[in-house]
Amino acid sequence: MSDAKRIESLLLVDPLARDKGHLLDDDLFLAECLSPITDRFEVRSSPESIARIRERLRVKCAPLEPAKSSGSLRLDYIRCMFRLRSRGFNRIVFQSFEEISTIVFMLLHPTVKIDLIVTNNLGLDRFERHPRFAKLIWRLITWRASTIFLHCRFEVQFLNKMIGDIDPSKLVVVPFHKMLARGSVRGLDERKPTVFFMGPEMAHKTMDPVIDLIKADTRKQYRYVFCGLREITECNRTFLESQDNVEIVSGYLSDDEFYDRISRSMFVIITHNRAFEGRLSGLFCDAIACGTPIIARAIEPHVEFAERFGDLGYLVDFDDNNWAVRFLAADVESDFTKFQRSMELVRQSCGIEQIRSVFETALTRNLEQ
Repeated sequence: MSDAKRIESLLLVDPLARDKGHLLDDDLFLAECLSPITDRFEVRSSPESIARIRERLRVKCAPLEPAKSSGSLRLDYIRCMFRLRSRGFNRIVFQSFEEISTIVFMLLHPTVKIDLIVTNNLGLDRFERHPRFAKLIWRLITWRASTIFLHCRFEVQFLNKMIGDIDPSKLVVVPFHKMLARGSVRGLDERKPTVFFMGPEMAHKTMDPVIDLIKADTRKQYRYVFCGLREITECNRTFLESQDNVEIVSGYLSDDEFYDRISRSMFVIITHNRAFEGRLSGLFCDAIACGTPIIARAIEPHVEFAERFGDLGYLVDFDDNNWAVRFLAADVESDFTKFQRSMELVRQSCGIEQIRSVFETALTRNLEQ
């Protein structure tokens, strides 16, 4: 990239980061990814995230000034935007964002180029709950933002369908680093016949499909591991505790143990319903990173990734009473190699150089405007 098109200054901001979670990993990765493409680079995030960055990189960064808790997260985020110091930067990338507070920041800084990275902000359920309000908010965001980075093509199509009249150059699909391999990927012979479910249960992610699979698995072909559960109904707990091929792991799971369990399992089951469609599940990314095939509903972006890279596991209809029987009858030994080959293709698309190239191309576009 020529010096004429080089970004003079770039501020990376993550208002939603806390003391743990994938946003801290995202901050660290993006700091390493984006710092070489600009003359001046800084990061603003949570104290924990900033500490991790300082331990690993020589990057200038500072914690966001905390606002006193008001009992409303949205109001806290708005206060954070008023406190955000960004003088001297002509480009600001929000690594995560809350829509209303981001609009407030945009109004406060009308001349600064602002770029947004979508982190599960889009979902059909959100537009269905408040259709007019959601469309108004996203029209403002797409009108003001210089670039909106998304992680799958479905999100681009979704925004165009819901909002319409969006400058196509503003919507950029960028690979997600969380799909990069974590250590060596184990083959089938190094894994146990285990199906892994990660909680907690939510309205859009219940353990019901796993219960159905356990009941159908009368020959006990698999062991079923449940982690991260906060509350279990008495009925489900009684059933699970009566099964000798079920393990419920209580308490907090460290990152090392989490990834070790996934990488030793034969399948990760992802039970999101259609209300979650279009969002990129962290567990989906973790499964790809570990080369562990998925059992998941045939919704986006699972379908999109299968079309782009090949089958990543078994996409099913959890509402079909016979899905579990068909899964248990599948030729897993034959399919497993195919699934892992497709996951390797996904991982190859998510290297830091590929991701940096996407960001650099988008962020240096029309710098003179």
